[in-house]
Amino acid sequence: MYKITIKLPIDFNKDNLKIYVAKEVRLKVPDISKCKLLKLSLDARDKNKIFYLASICFETFKNLNLKKLKSVSKFEKKEIHFPKLDKICDKKIVIVGFGPSGMFAGLTLARAGAKVTILERGYEMTKRKSVVTELMKNGTMCEASNIQFGEGGAGTFSDGKLNTGIKSEYIQSVLDDFVLFGANENIAYDFRPHIGTDVLEQVVVNLRNEILNLGSSVLFEHKLVDLKYQNDKIALDIQTPDGYVSTVCDILIFAIGHSSRDTIHMLFDKNMVLKQKPFSMGYRIEHKQSDINFAQYGKFANQNILPPADYHLVTHLDNGRSVYTFCMCPGGVVVPAMSEKNTIVTNGMSYSLRDGENANSAILCTVETSDFPSDSPLAGIELQEEYEKYAFAKNNSYNTTVQLVGDFLHGVPSKKLGKVIPSYRPGYVLGTVEDMLPKVLVDSIKQGIVNLDKKLHGFADSDSILTGVETRSSAPYQVVRNQNMMSSLNNIYMIGEGAGFAGGIMSSAVEGIKCANIIIEKLNN
Repeated sequence: MYKITIKLPIDFNKDNLKIYVAKEVRLKVPDISKCKLLKLSLDARDKNKIFYLASICFETFKNLNLKKLKSVSKFEKKEIHFPKLDKICDKKIVIVGFGPSGMFAGLTLARAGAKVTILERGYEMTKRKSVVTELMKNGTMCEASNIQFGEGGAGTFSDGKLNTGIKSEYIQSVLDDFVLFGANENIAYDFRPHIGTDVLEQVVVNLRNEILNLGSSVLFEHKLVDLKYQNDKIALDIQTPDGYVSTVCDILIFAIGHSSRDTIHMLFDKNMVLKQKPFSMGYRIEHKQSDINFAQYGKFANQNILPPADYHLVTHLDNGRSVYTFCMCPGGVVVPAMSEKNTIVTNGMSYSLRDGENANSAILCTVETSDFPSDSPLAGIELQEEYEKYAFAKNNSYNTTVQLVGDFLHGVPSKKLGKVIPSYRPGYVLGTVEDMLPKVLVDSIKQGIVNLDKKLHGFADSDSILTGVETRSSAPYQVVRNQNMMSSLNNIYMIGEGAGFAGGIMSSAVEGIKCANIIIEKLNN
């Protein structure tokens, strides 16, 4: 099998891959027996010559002269090793959290032959969607389950973006599993793959059903509230809809999200070793998606051939801080992502078609540990909570404050909207967002927006909208763990965003797989 990297026109037809490959390698189409896209990215650096860059594997019965075909090389698909249990496992394994880390840790262990119990504090998908809808329509907040807590974790309601900065052999495995459970096959080769919240909801349910079919269990509305060591076991106290229950396990995996603050406080009280970690805070920024398309695609923006345009921008300021965009959602909406009552946190979400009126992204500024209010490992959470509570208190409701970028840059409150209509629900109030973050972050973001406009024309458009406040892009702490992902507490493993070691669906899922394989190897030995 061979691999070739070629340029494809923006209107290429995937069914004609053999034609494109045959032309490049100077063969006839019937000489190409198989063709498959491995990776596809859009190159729009030259607005007059936009094209796709594709890596394609193919088979041919002809001998190829690789010395003359510089873009062609031999290709062998790498087989990924997943260990299996050598014998029937009598160890009880409990996973806390059914987000990406917990799902893939549970799936990997179940496939290896282990029987796993997964505890999820939030609701199953149908019930979870109902309470999220109630918050967005009527401002009724449910602390038990929301955009942070529930089946699939926070990633379920954030577009299902799968791009990541990590390198891992397990990335392709995660993508293949998502396709297996119902995602569009294009995520397996897109440079910036996304599933879409509307599709991811069913994908997560299908993945859960596979875990159940393999003999493991997933228990919703089961919140771990306490633990203690009991001889060589770990005793767990669990809050359920029917009261409190107790159980014991041999191995405990925490795959919680970074919003499970009560759980982290509990573990800290149990003397789990944690440390402070820098993070970021900021706002959500919204533009017209059509304006972003034009800025990125130029004359091709209105041809309805290219996908809704995205961006990823960063600028490093003279004061030592960085301002950058994060979790960009083409054609998306800004959503209420708080997990506690009387607070406001924002995030972004888009559906599979990404066909909404606005584009939105976090616009964040780095927060250093020197900004924290104390030396406590959990002082960063205290800082987050201060501004989340203020955001709610500002209007005494879950309607948050928005400000036009032009007014923000000039330091005046907004009194009327321009061409961009805020998408945040349950609602918004025009005013100023300058008091919703520390002054040094506000000043940095102002300069950052000006700088980023030089990289993406129109980013500082006066009519674009800032929505307060985004505080939970990552955990402001990190669990101290060994090379086997075990915390300072024996047989308690900490993985994913809630451990401070991942950022996003993909890196969290990979953490889950790695942890599961470590445990399988340990049980085999």
